[in-house]
Amino acid sequence: MKARAHRRTQAGMTLLEVAAAVTLFVGVVGVAVTVTRTGSEEFRSTSLHADLDMKAHRVLDRIARELSLANAASLAAVPSSPVWAESVTFQQPAGRPAADGTFAWRTVRIALEPDAGETFDGADEDGDGLVDEGVVALVQDPGGPDEQRVVLCRWVRGRLEGELVSGADENGNGLVDERGLCFERLGDRITVRLSLERRTSGGEPFVKTVATSVTVRN
Repeated sequence: MKARAHRRTQAGMTLLEVAAAVTLFVGVVGVAVTVTRTGSEEFRSTSLHADLDMKAHRVLDRIARELSLANAASLAAVPSSPVWAESVTFQQPAGRPAADGTFAWRTVRIALEPDAGETFDGADEDGDGLVDEGVVALVQDPGGPDEQRVVLCRWVRGRLEGELVSGADENGNGLVDERGLCFERLGDRITVRLSLERRTSGGEPFVKTVATSVTVRN
């Protein structure tokens, strides 16, 4: 009789140990999943931020290179500071100079355009959480028979970082209500400002703003 009781006690202890082990295992797995998910989210956020930073600088460098080749006189139509423009159209040499040193010229346009499914109306038509987002488009021979158009990047903010549609200069750069891509001219110098924005899967915004100035000498 005592032997049977002893066996039941041993079996009962074994079940308790199994239950405790299962509980501990579930807890460890839960912690591991949480840590892994947190690490993955941080990795995605870091990657997104780095990608946005790289895109912003790459596009700004490309715009600066194109403007550095511009004929200064052809940029006269760009508004002078403190008025800004969301596009510039200018002339730049098309190939090498002729034997007499003269150039053939081509027309180039760099502009902020609405992203697919979006219009510049203060609303989020495509439902991605961003308002009035645009693309940077570079067009050679715009409207001509040899027109070539390339999108340099997407994710351009509706307004430059820190700016609102309010009639005021919230970000303190001397411009009012400027868009996420804007050009400002002061003599032969063109200042370019660009703000890109992306959102994580959780809706957290990442914004990168860059700026540069190009003095046109052609």
